[in-house]
Amino acid sequence: MMEKDQQKLNAALLVDNLSIANYQKQALINALNLLDIRIIINCQNPVTRKYSLNNFFHYFLNLFSIKNFMTQLTSFPDELSGVEIINFNSLYEGPNQFIPSDIYDLVKKMNCRIIIKFGMDFLKIKDNSQDLDILTYLHGNSEKHPNNLPGFFEISENAEKLEIIVHTLSNNLDSGKIYASVFSKVFKHSYKRTSIECLLASRFLLRKALINY
Repeated sequence: MMEKDQQKLNAALLVDNLSIANYQKQALINALNLLDIRIIINCQNPVTRKYSLNNFFHYFLNLFSIKNFMTQLTSFPDELSGVEIINFNSLYEGPNQFIPSDIYDLVKKMNCRIIIKFGMDFLKIKDNSQDLDILTYLHGNSEKHPNNLPGFFEISENAEKLEIIVHTLSNNLDSGKIYASVFSKVFKHSYKRTSIECLLASRFLLRKALINY
């Protein structure tokens, strides 16, 4: 477990197109005294989810409910203004994305122990990611409802709360080690309010995960 008087944790930050969401920016600001972000790796060809008629309703939820002041894209914290940025194009196998080996090698040369994943929603890992943990958020119950919008099925199933975790990325669903978790309130008649409440709770979870790492 990391204590406040210990050395900062060397990390790389993974993003898409040099932007992050507001809740991610606030999570970084809350955790910066525990981190030494040595490099920003920027994916320039993120996946754009394509919607069929079967999930057209999800598209409108995303358009009118999920997009809010917490999901709005923004710049990095000022404290990261001098950090080196490396641009790359992700590799694809079907719908899955992979970080190229030379990017992993560069991150390792920078003596990073972790990658904080704030991009590449469809990222999978291969053997070349050994010796690096990729910390990522998970909003909602992916075991019961993988690839669905966070909070959507919690509302439809009349749940009282929604779980948010920070865990290590794994190719097997929900098999990564969990370092922090919190619950947020589900508002049964407001998907937008549920989404905002979930992301507000997420702002402090990265810091908790780093302390437990």
